[in-house]
Amino acid sequence: MEGKEVNNEVLRSILDRLTNRNIESEVKVIQDDFFVFADEFIEEKRGSIENVTLLLYKQSLKKLKLFSDSTTSIDFTSFTRPVLNDFKRFLEVDQGFRLNTISKHFKSLKTISWV
Repeated sequence: MEGKEVNNEVLRSILDRLTNRNIESEVKVIQDDFFVFADEFIEEKRGSIENVTLLLYKQSLKKLKLFSDSTTSIDFTSFTRPVLNDFKRFLEVDQGFRLNTISKHFKSLKTISWV
């Protein structure tokens, strides 16, 4: 379990295995890969939020993937202050974005990662 977040779903899964319960959980297993999780989040939200918002989420993920390809792989534990500062610098310098655009991308990534 080292490196994994302990939450209700993880504990429930462990208890089910220990008690030999073969119950199919309605709760999805948390993905270690942030991008897989984010893509699933966007698909689940399709139809319940505006298409413009979905497009912004996809654009933000695309920029994060570009950053990830050029520096470090991204997972849920990657969102530290130094990595976020590097990502902000990437958006400013490499992508030529201004503060308002950068803030929009950070806001959408925050929504995806904390929902």
